[in-house]
Amino acid sequence: MWAMAFLLSSGTALAEDELPEDLLMGPEGTRPVYEDDGRMWWVGWQASLTRDQMTGEQPINYDWGLAFSVPMMMDLYKGLGTRMKLSVTYSGEPPLDEAVVPFSYVIPAEESGQQPQTIDKVLPGFFGALQLNTGVSYTHGLLEGTVNPYVGFGPSLMLVMCFPDLEEVDAVLLENPDEDDSGISSIDPYTVNVALGVDAYFGVNFALGRTLYLNVEAEYTQAKINETGLEKAKAGYYTSRPEFTYGVMALSTGLTWHF
Repeated sequence: MWAMAFLLSSGTALAEDELPEDLLMGPEGTRPVYEDDGRMWWVGWQASLTRDQMTGEQPINYDWGLAFSVPMMMDLYKGLGTRMKLSVTYSGEPPLDEAVVPFSYVIPAEESGQQPQTIDKVLPGFFGALQLNTGVSYTHGLLEGTVNPYVGFGPSLMLVMCFPDLEEVDAVLLENPDEDDSGISSIDPYTVNVALGVDAYFGVNFALGRTLYLNVEAEYTQAKINETGLEKAKAGYYTSRPEFTYGVMALSTGLTWHF
């Protein structure tokens, strides 16, 4: 009898030794494999169609634009984690819907022949931003980890640039090329702002393989852009672009790799 018990216990131990390691994870094997398979972070790329808007004293629609992003997310504790995302966004003239840039400048009295004259302009142009978004996120795996929705929010650090396409009548704003040491005298005056905003996002990762996922995401970023002067505009003309609130909705898709 004791011999039979010994053989049975030996067979049970041997069978457990032969089982794949991932089937024995967790207390009494109760935890799903996908929760404990060591994949604590993911990185990928996203291509986005964006809807840009700027609102101020005169609301101006920047219409459709494009973006490219590199996101990275790390799981810290039971689905709670952190995400960092670097993005480049662009809105401009065709083939995209035409963007517009408002600005103003003052013609000095010695050139206007009378009192200083203020000129307000709204011209076609280009609009771009470099964004570094960070946030707290929550991910919840579904269908044994093949579908992973996530949501999050956090601050956004933005470098925002506006390029009005000057008309011939505005050529008085251009610096004299003979006095320009920057080597970029052909670029029209532009504005540069660094701003702190907010970012919120919701996305889903769909498993294509053990580590490769298809990513779909919706994201909204907003920041207040202060009034600022135009770089490379001729001194004495007091050029400026008014304050506005920048908001962009991005619909993205791409691939992510989970490790």
